[in-house]
Amino acid sequence: MKYNYLLLLLVACTLYINPVQAQYAVNHTSPFSAVTARGEKVMVLVDGSWYETLAIDGIPSSLAIEYCRYNYKDNWLKYFSEELVMVMQKLNKPLHKNVALELLVNGQRITKQATVTTDKYQSVKHYNEEHHQYAVQSAGKSNTTQTQQLSKNKPYGSGSAKIEFLYTGTKAKEGKEVMFIEDHGRTVVIVTDKEDIDGPNAITTVIWKDNKTTEIDHKNKTWKTYTDRALVTEPLIAGYGTEAQRKEAGYTAQGEHVLAGKTCSIYEHVSTHLSYWVWKGFVLRVIYKPDGAEGYQKIATAVYENISIPASITNIPGDYKKL
Repeated sequence: MKYNYLLLLLVACTLYINPVQAQYAVNHTSPFSAVTARGEKVMVLVDGSWYETLAIDGIPSSLAIEYCRYNYKDNWLKYFSEELVMVMQKLNKPLHKNVALELLVNGQRITKQATVTTDKYQSVKHYNEEHHQYAVQSAGKSNTTQTQQLSKNKPYGSGSAKIEFLYTGTKAKEGKEVMFIEDHGRTVVIVTDKEDIDGPNAITTVIWKDNKTTEIDHKNKTWKTYTDRALVTEPLIAGYGTEAQRKEAGYTAQGEHVLAGKTCSIYEHVSTHLSYWVWKGFVLRVIYKPDGAEGYQKIATAVYENISIPASITNIPGDYKKL
C-alpha cells in the first residue's frame, strides 16, 4: 500500500507543471508564420500580412537579431526565425505563450497579439526551406568612422540623429535611453529611464546646448542649469578619435560588426573591461565585463538620421521647481 502511495506521488510530481513556467513558450514554437530579411529590415508574417518587426512584449526585436548576427554569423536569420524562444532565454528575456508584437507597416506602428505555437514554427521552417534561407549575410556596410573627419568639436558624422538604447545586466543598469543630437553634436539631449534602487524608475533629461547643461529630474519634478558639461553628453574619444589617438588612449581595434543595420568598428579598452562599437562617431554599443562580477551592456536598438529634437523633450513643465 505504501509502495502504491509513493508511486502515485511520484507520478503526480512528474506531471506537475509550475504555474509560472506554464506561462512561457517552449522551444520549437514561434509567434511568426514566416521571417525574411529585406535589406536592413527583418520582416515577419503575422495573420497573413508582412510587417517589419520592432518589439516583442516590449523587448526590441533588434536585441535578438543582433545577438544572432553576432553569435551565428551568416546563419543569423535561421536562428532568429527558428530558435527565437531559445535566443530570448539566453538573453534572460523568455517569451510568454501569448505575446504583444510591435510592428511597422506603411510608416505606422501597430500592436498585434499573437500566440506562440508549434504550427507557426513549422510554417517558419517550411518557408526557410522553400526560400533557402539558411545563409544570409548581414546588411551591407555603411560608412564607418575611419572614412570621416571627426573631432571633439565635431564628433559625429551625422548633422542630426536619434538613437534608442536598451540597458541590460545589473539591476541598477536595467532600462532605456534615447539620445538626440543636432549640429553634429553641439546640441545633445539624453533622456534616461532606468532602474532606481530607491524605488520607481529615475526618469531624467540632460541637455547640452549653448555651452550650458540643463538637467530635468522628472521623478522629483526639479531642474537645474550649470556651465559645466555633463559627462553623459560628452563625446568619447573611442568614437571621434583617429586610430592613433585611440591607440594612445589604450584602445585596441577588434574588427567590425553590424548593429542596428550599421557597420560598427569595435574597440576594446582592456584595463577598464569595456568594449565600444562605433559608427559615425556614435557609440552604439558598450559592453562592460569585469572579472568576477556581473557586467552590463548598453545596446542601440534603433538609429534614425536627420531627426529634429522635439520641443516637448526640452521644455520644462511649469510646476517643476528650480534648484
